[in-house]
Amino acid sequence: MTDNTNAKMLAMQKEHGPLLEVKDLAIDFTTDTGKPVHAVRDANFTVYPGQWVAIVGESGSGKSTSAMAVLGLLPGTGHVVNGSIKLDGEEIAGAKQSEFDKLRGTRMGLVPQDPMSNLNPVWRIGTQVKEALKANNMDVAHEKRSALAKALAGDEVEVKGNDDETFL
Repeated sequence: MTDNTNAKMLAMQKEHGPLLEVKDLAIDFTTDTGKPVHAVRDANFTVYPGQWVAIVGESGSGKSTSAMAVLGLLPGTGHVVNGSIKLDGEEIAGAKQSEFDKLRGTRMGLVPQDPMSNLNPVWRIGTQVKEALKANNMDVAHEKRSALAKALAGDEVEVKGNDDETFL
């Protein structure tokens, strides 16, 4: 990125604040006997506009469980027992499933760590992304995708191609 792009990004981050802020997150799963199993303790991370955040840790450390809590998709008996999850400043840790349903696919989503289990290598990625956008009632017109790509990549992007696929 150029210095000008970095300056714009920092200004936008300062003005907007964090997109996602997770503080002191604690997640338990309840066993058949009713005992809690502490899966995540004191997880903290913040994501600002235009920023990439990687959660790194050994297998079983709670990376996926933390992400699923943010999305309201904890499996089985999993539940948030402490902490805060704020999306654009709005607390969502105690949100109902119907509220999470409105957020997923429109304001937040997940790219799983194993894309081979979720993307078919026989189909073009653009086709699969378009299908996911349609399933979430998003506008998939080429013009809208081009505008989104430019907004995400900054001023230095050149959109190549006018067909169903958008290439940067």
